[in-house]
Amino acid sequence: MASTVTLEDALSNVDLLEELPLPDQQPCIEPLPSSLIYQPNFNTNFEDRNAFVTGIARYIEQATVHSGMVMGFGLYLMDGTNSNIYKLDAKKRINLTKIDKFFKQLQVVPLFGDMQIELARYIKTSAHYEENKSRWSCTSAGSSPQYNICEQMIQIREDHMRFISELARYSNSEVVTGSGRQEAQKTDFEYRKLFDLALQGLQLLSQWSAQVMEVYSWKLVHPTDKYSNKECPDNAEEYERATRYNYTSEEKFALVEVIAMIKGLQVLMGRMESVFNHAIRHTIYSALQDFAQVTLREPLRQAIKRKKNVIQSILQAIRKTICDWETGREPHNDPALRGEKDPKGGFDIKVPRRAVGPSTTQLYMVRTMLESLVADKSGSKKTLRSSLEGPTILDIEKFHRESFFYTHLLNFSGLCNNIICNVINRQHFNSYIKLTITSRRQPNNTKMVRFLKQFSPLFRFVRTVLPFSQEFQRDKPPNAQPQYLYGSKTLNLAYSSIYSLYRNFVGPPHIKAICRLLGYQGIAVVMEELLKVVKSLLQGTILQYVKTLMEVMPKICRLPRHEYGSPGILEFFHHQLKDIVEYAELKTVCFQNLREVGNALLFCLLSEQSLSQEEVCDLLHAAPFQNILPRVHVKEGERLDAKMKRLEAKYTALHMVPLIERLGTPQQIAIAREGDLLTKERLCCGLSIFEVILTRIRGYLDDPIWRGPLPSNGVMHVDECVEFHRLWSAMQFVYCIPVGAHEFTVEQCFGDGLNWAGCMIITLLGQHRRFDILDFSYHLLKVQKHDGKDEIIKSVPLKKMVDRIRKFQILNDEIFAILNKYLKSGDGENMPVEHVRCFQPPIHQSLASN
Repeated sequence: MASTVTLEDALSNVDLLEELPLPDQQPCIEPLPSSLIYQPNFNTNFEDRNAFVTGIARYIEQATVHSGMVMGFGLYLMDGTNSNIYKLDAKKRINLTKIDKFFKQLQVVPLFGDMQIELARYIKTSAHYEENKSRWSCTSAGSSPQYNICEQMIQIREDHMRFISELARYSNSEVVTGSGRQEAQKTDFEYRKLFDLALQGLQLLSQWSAQVMEVYSWKLVHPTDKYSNKECPDNAEEYERATRYNYTSEEKFALVEVIAMIKGLQVLMGRMESVFNHAIRHTIYSALQDFAQVTLREPLRQAIKRKKNVIQSILQAIRKTICDWETGREPHNDPALRGEKDPKGGFDIKVPRRAVGPSTTQLYMVRTMLESLVADKSGSKKTLRSSLEGPTILDIEKFHRESFFYTHLLNFSGLCNNIICNVINRQHFNSYIKLTITSRRQPNNTKMVRFLKQFSPLFRFVRTVLPFSQEFQRDKPPNAQPQYLYGSKTLNLAYSSIYSLYRNFVGPPHIKAICRLLGYQGIAVVMEELLKVVKSLLQGTILQYVKTLMEVMPKICRLPRHEYGSPGILEFFHHQLKDIVEYAELKTVCFQNLREVGNALLFCLLSEQSLSQEEVCDLLHAAPFQNILPRVHVKEGERLDAKMKRLEAKYTALHMVPLIERLGTPQQIAIAREGDLLTKERLCCGLSIFEVILTRIRGYLDDPIWRGPLPSNGVMHVDECVEFHRLWSAMQFVYCIPVGAHEFTVEQCFGDGLNWAGCMIITLLGQHRRFDILDFSYHLLKVQKHDGKDEIIKSVPLKKMVDRIRKFQILNDEIFAILNKYLKSGDGENMPVEHVRCFQPPIHQSLASN
């Protein structure tokens, strides 16, 4: 095939596109191979050209979207000085009419990354377009119906309602009511129904997500203007015209509805994940074994009988690759293996039934060998297909077509999540902006101040001495020769010494590497998953512990007067909080769950700081190429403006945009301007993802137990223990008690994550000031500072406990300062209005009657 296919052949096979599965039937599309990258000497090197063409022909058979891009690029390359695509069309070497129809339907395709390109652009820039423009309808203005999401909503709603009704019926019987039959009792037909249901669900998810992405891509390539949208201002930026002002209210509603359908359907299918996975594995196993052991038996008999050695070897290789014989080996007395007919009573082959899927290698090898049997073209004139009978060819083609989905279905849960991530994170940069955008822009100097933190904590996650969760068991890494690591034993020793500085903890250097690797999209996914964990903990286990501990808290707990002395106050609090101190699960499960919440919060904070530093470095690196020069030192008598002008003139050759505007093509000019704008606007709004994380977590604290009832005095609770900050004061009193000689402190077991969780909840509930004033441990600290006593009360050394209280007070103050800084990150004009209540002064009893 590599020596016979030409570019004209590839483009003449546009008919194949009508037979290809639609994008919703083909969930995973491979990226364009590197061998199909354009090379400068392409037009002059026929061998390179033919190799390129061969790659195109093979690639067209894989994906509709990419084939459109390959076809457009191929037409552009062909229409040059050496050839004319319109003459080739006249000679019926290619069919431009069908290509035009295809380009009219699929107008926009991915270029690379999240950049899009119009297929008509390839036609418009070709050499002979001007004298033949009337032949093309794809270059005219107007959009294809597939980019009108509103018109597609009727069919989407029908498909959604019909499928979720069917899915709900299976879900109720299999998952909810538990009335579904046991897995071992189901028939092949029942498994096949579940298999088809899972496949149909994935196809719908893929179809809807593809429609959302197509609309989004078309909008990016066709930004609006003030004439199309009256709400679009004259000074609107390119990105605003492509996104903010480019959607009507109906389109916005439709997109939200479709995304809600996608996420809702994914949740419903996730509930049946275990049922689907078992049915998928069972159905695929049955299909593979029936095909290999039964269907291929007759073709193998005919190949042996007619001495078709090549076909025989391929069929036997397929059976050896995939067959799982009931007895453990292929039956030696099978007459088909000798090319003979079966006896009159038939030859019984019992095909086993199991829920085991094939490996990716097995499935790939089987499909490849089957494809070689039924391929229309090969390196020789006579193909293997001509030696097979008609029914055999139909059976092989049917199995080859159906088995395409097996790889994706075996990764059912991962594919569902990938589809959701693609829809949500397709606009990963835009989503990140939306999460953190503020109501107005700020000057450049404010941008830099926002991101160049005044505060840069050196948080580190160190392995605890007492893990309260299940540890992951990992195999020891294999020993490798020095040349496979850093080159030699000396270099390996040197690098090991360097990297030993980053062992036994996880901190900023590791999170910086994670951020560089994942980028905006990956970090957004990680933070979203962490928020799910935090939500499940705060509204699940932690909430139950809060309710339980609130019941054993004293109803009233006043702060004793200073006259009682610090020993008396310690004894008083120890007695009042006895049930909390003696609660068995407080220092294990409860503190562990709080630690997980705090560690998740710290990871988000460190991730944002790492991303901020990366962006600042990018801006500093790009500054010389954007004519952004540092302010120079000016001596007495020198003029700053004159010195800056000389500096700008010196480095004007580095300023990319004017240079490209003077020497580049229109396309290069547009790319340069867009890149310059994107680089300048990256930090335009003083963004803070951590602020949004805190705001999202605040929404999880919706249970009344966190805030308690309204105060009877109309102002605040003073002595009543009904708010969370009072419970946290009791918890803090417990972990401030010094431990014995062979016991572990709370900081050794849980680190700072515990304190971060407690302080975060108090801050988000607006109880910070009340905690500082009414905390039990802080009150003991104040009194002990005054009287300076050191006694042992209830086996608790007073001085040691006060020292621990002071240490945790410093830590709490730092945490509160960080949290308040992010929650009040807006400038003076954007600060929330602080509501102040005015109360009348108290009236003396003697005047109350008057």
